[in-house]
Amino acid sequence: MVVLVDHLADTPVPVEELAARVGLDTAAVPQLLAVGGRAELVKTIPLLDGDVVYSPFFGFENPDVVGDLVREHGPAQLADAFAALRGEQGMPITDAQPVLQDAIGRGLLLAPAVELPNHTVQPFAALPYTLDRELLRGRKPVLEKALAVLACLRCGQHFGGFTRLSAGALVNVIDKLLDPHRGFLQPHSSHERQYRLMHSAGIIAFDPDPYPGGSWVQPRFIDTQDNRDALRIARDLITHGEPVAGRVGDDQARAALVLEQPFTAPMQTTARLRNRATVSPKQWQSVVDAALGRGRIR
Repeated sequence: MVVLVDHLADTPVPVEELAARVGLDTAAVPQLLAVGGRAELVKTIPLLDGDVVYSPFFGFENPDVVGDLVREHGPAQLADAFAALRGEQGMPITDAQPVLQDAIGRGLLLAPAVELPNHTVQPFAALPYTLDRELLRGRKPVLEKALAVLACLRCGQHFGGFTRLSAGALVNVIDKLLDPHRGFLQPHSSHERQYRLMHSAGIIAFDPDPYPGGSWVQPRFIDTQDNRDALRIARDLITHGEPVAGRVGDDQARAALVLEQPFTAPMQTTARLRNRATVSPKQWQSVVDAALGRGRIR
């Protein structure tokens, strides 16, 4: 059963090919499928030319949607697309990847989106199912913060122009943010707009410009356990299956974050925001300060 579930977590498999591809005793397959089905470790997709089975661990947000995707795109194409995504967590999804776009649109994958300089919205998808399963339930806000960080950094890797950095350099950016003894982002005219979503999520605070006569804001990492966990998860997702090599200096690390490419959607790219009350950055800052014991809500 462990071998079966491990294989099906990587790819859906036609039942008739299961014994040969997974290396199982043909006579044991029906019992394994029956037990796996009752334990919700194995799901069956009925097709015209035979059943296909997969594990819920193959999907992320809504694994029941896998059946629809297999019927429309085929198990091999879906497996190849997911394998590519596992090879680069936070991969930018383009028009050339209709399977992954369909998976995002159906709610199977989380894909926070970042607005590019040309005003197009670029989703960055991830499959973090190998992490602590509690992150998909009770601690999901921490995971969503991590995916936001992941999307920002992958955007810098793929769309940063001359500031484009390697995966190892992106890890260095996270390491610097986690270091409480190093100032990181200097005041910049775009910070208040660029990091507004992270500010609202409580990942960073906007401190006053420390320079005489300055009117900008200086982003500061809010050092809480959840935020540290989110940064570490983002680092793990970046390094999953990839070598981490090469360290960069502070100037390059700042360039990876100062891209003027703000988020336009929180987590699920296809979900549109409901009508809701809005608050200004200053109002939200008072909430953050009060939560951290540095003042009262005004």
